[in-house]
Amino acid sequence: MKTLLLSTLAAVGLSAAITIQAETYEAKAGMSYIIFKTTHFGVNPAYGRFDEFTGTLTGDPESPETFEISFEAMVESINTGIEKRDDHLRGPDFFNSKEFPKVTFKSTSVSAVEGKEDVYAVEGELTMLGVTKTVTAMFDFYGTGKAMGGDEIAGGEATLTVKRTDFGMDYGVPGIGDEVTIMVSLQGYKQ
Repeated sequence: MKTLLLSTLAAVGLSAAITIQAETYEAKAGMSYIIFKTTHFGVNPAYGRFDEFTGTLTGDPESPETFEISFEAMVESINTGIEKRDDHLRGPDFFNSKEFPKVTFKSTSVSAVEGKEDVYAVEGELTMLGVTKTVTAMFDFYGTGKAMGGDEIAGGEATLTVKRTDFGMDYGVPGIGDEVTIMVSLQGYKQ
């Protein structure tokens, strides 16, 4: 009985220690980015970004496997540098922002990539056009530091490739590439 009680207390103490070490870092506008690219008629990559989004990194920076990573990108803020193309991307042929205003991602697990320092496989749920798919991103954790104002920061860059047709976005395939690479650069400020 004494051993069981000590084991239970140790487990509760360990749980409390993990909870105390978990920190939340929120993305800051102008310091974080969500960028995407695909091929354009097979001759060059076409890039775009979401100008409005939220993102968080929660966990113990000393143990990145504890991280929970999430983001929400506002489709209306899509920006490729060409207004006519942006309007088309917001419309029903592509993102259909009126019906589906956000693209979201929430991690379900994080694990170290063997043989690669500070690189983690982040599995999670990506939702676009009302369709949710399990995807895996490679996350380069750059670490923690202090911003110029003294704020504590943490961050890195996640990269994943998806097929947009898997989410029901099939307009223009194959001229406009099916495979889309998404890059999320997150500089989070400790909350």
